[in-house]
Amino acid sequence: MKRGGRPPLRLRCRAIVLGSALLLVGTLASGARAGTANTVDSATDATCRANEPSDSFSFPSTIAADGRHVLDGSGNPWLVVGDAGWSAIAELDRDEFDWYLDQLASMRFNAVLVSLIETSYSSHPPANHDGEVPFVGDLFQSRPNETYWELVDEYVAAAAARGITLLATPAYLGYATDGVAAAVAAATQRQMFDYGTFLGRRYADSPNIMWVVGGDRTDLSDAELAGMDAMAQGIRSVAPQLIAGHAAGGSTAADVYGEFDWLQVNTSYESEGDPAVAARRAVAQQPTRPTFSIEGVYEQERDDALPSGNALLRYQAYGAILSGGFGHVFGNNPRWHFGASNPYPYEGTWELSLEDPRGQLDRGTSHQCVVAKIVGGLPWANLQPDVDGLFVVGADGPEAAGVAAAFSTADSVGAVYVPSSDAGTVTVEVSALGTNSDIMIVRVDPTNGSVSDMARLPAESGEQPLPPPGTNANGDTDWLYIMSPAPTP
Repeated sequence: MKRGGRPPLRLRCRAIVLGSALLLVGTLASGARAGTANTVDSATDATCRANEPSDSFSFPSTIAADGRHVLDGSGNPWLVVGDAGWSAIAELDRDEFDWYLDQLASMRFNAVLVSLIETSYSSHPPANHDGEVPFVGDLFQSRPNETYWELVDEYVAAAAARGITLLATPAYLGYATDGVAAAVAAATQRQMFDYGTFLGRRYADSPNIMWVVGGDRTDLSDAELAGMDAMAQGIRSVAPQLIAGHAAGGSTAADVYGEFDWLQVNTSYESEGDPAVAARRAVAQQPTRPTFSIEGVYEQERDDALPSGNALLRYQAYGAILSGGFGHVFGNNPRWHFGASNPYPYEGTWELSLEDPRGQLDRGTSHQCVVAKIVGGLPWANLQPDVDGLFVVGADGPEAAGVAAAFSTADSVGAVYVPSSDAGTVTVEVSALGTNSDIMIVRVDPTNGSVSDMARLPAESGEQPLPPPGTNANGDTDWLYIMSPAPTP
């Protein structure tokens, strides 16, 4: 990136939010003081939390012709706004599960990452809340317990009724000994294939499932890899749903399962490095597969991911999407295990992470609502990652490499996520949007959806510094900038 450039614009106008799309109306006001926010339809208010009508629900169905996106049953791109609810099926009773889904749906989540069998992070693994176990004997080597799976049936249907897809992990392998890796290795390939066909037949008519093979494991033994392959082949032989994969942090699903033709959806997982870089690597892997960020740092599992200051959690979502991914799965501790275990210290309860009267412990979750609302209002599936620096042409701060950007010449739309003020002055090339019309720039607070520092620029403006970030409503300095065709004066 180039360094330096002209001083940032200091402009203002007003904005009106219609539905989930931003309609920007305003004029250039040279020299006006930057940072004067006009909060419009804050994404954390009741409007954001409102559930969508039931006839608008969409579930993942097929792969787009370009191989980059997942389409729903109507042929529209499907955006993942997911929550890590790994232990939900094992730990929650039906009323708790319904409340959990209701809260997620009200905040525009449309997917839950969940284990169908839990062997560590629940109160009585592998039994569920009612004391039922998934198999009558050894895992995968004996007959499935019908009573256990009848409750899973109810949970799948409950999620579908709320427009929520289950990213269903049939056999979570585990990071160490916390999964079913040993049981998979002990079973025969035929037994794992039969388990796959059992699941496939049972849920073949459930549109709200995407299968997730693996789980927190990259270095599989030959027996474990053969077992995962057999299970996936079994599912695919009888069920139409898409199949994704899950590897350990720092790896992609394609790193582990890329040799298998059943892997239709790739995933990235980065908890130590840059999540946007990880997403770009996954998107670039061949053959081309739709990619989403399946895991990252969870809220309350690191000091830089606390509810009081969680810019990293927002960066994981925007970084993945602006790097070519079709969404992100958010994680919260203790919500992923629902208080059943304590691998990391945390404050509060899983319920407070969804609805905290103080507005503190549910911040991370509410900020994902902003992601859903803002990104959902853009032609996000047309955005191309700015990997060659054609759109963002300069940033002069120590965190310049963290700036994530994407743009669409077909729509003349661009989006830039600046992770902090330490990125310095960020400069964009207006002509990269490929339009002869004026362009409107709007700065969006990623913590509440408010807008400020808007400007109308001629298409021939060339390189333009973005308005300075300042401090957002959460006390952080990350901001989202959106550029789109200006309305007719």
